[in-house]
Amino acid sequence: MRWLTSSTFAGASRLATLLGVLTLPACFSLPHVDPGNRVIADFAEEDAGLNPTWTLFGPWSCSAYVDPSPPADGGQDGGSRSGDIDAGQAVTCKPELAPGSADPSTPSSGAQHLVTSFNIVTADQPVDVDVSTRTRSGTVNLTGFSQFLFDAMLGSTTPGAPSLPPGTEVKVELRCSSASPYAPLVNQDFTISLEATTWKPITLPLSSFMGASPRQSCLAAVDGIGFVVVPGSAQTGTQIAGKLRLDNIELN
Repeated sequence: MRWLTSSTFAGASRLATLLGVLTLPACFSLPHVDPGNRVIADFAEEDAGLNPTWTLFGPWSCSAYVDPSPPADGGQDGGSRSGDIDAGQAVTCKPELAPGSADPSTPSSGAQHLVTSFNIVTADQPVDVDVSTRTRSGTVNLTGFSQFLFDAMLGSTTPGAPSLPPGTEVKVELRCSSASPYAPLVNQDFTISLEATTWKPITLPLSSFMGASPRQSCLAAVDGIGFVVVPGSAQTGTQIAGKLRLDNIELN
């Protein structure tokens, strides 16, 4: 017969306690990550600056560009960024805190978002405003996603300032400089009401992005994302000032 010692009882007691802890109902939950959704940038963190939420991409930047190639449709064109020339005009982009976010979880006091301010003069060739981010290295495959989502507002710099020219629009570009021939995939199938005071939530199916580059091969090798403000019809020498606000840029 095997006699149980006090140390054996102590060990059994510790084992029973451990088993009891392991079998208790969980009182916490593990972080949940939706594999079908990817936040590119929400500008929610005050210390994020111009850095996207998705660290694969570098800081956001903005510039005014002249497109040297004439648009095929006779209008102004967001065009390929590969042949564009820096217009040397005033464009700034920075995160700001302001009310009216489209995100229902945001307090009414406001949410941080990206604001691009531009003050340009129309020239003989179209002058576009480019707001973009590039991958820090290499490319990213976006073929597993089906939609590109973001919130936006577009209007004049200050209340009472001259309104933006009729026909002013924003184009979204998914850029793939390694594709042949190089041309970004551009989506034009959406509108933003000029001078609107509320956010416009926009959802773009990736199937609606078109370009000279084959869609799937470009989506498989994206190295940049851009928002291009294309001013509408205005006489040469017209001063155009405005602000493009962006927030909650996502893929799903």
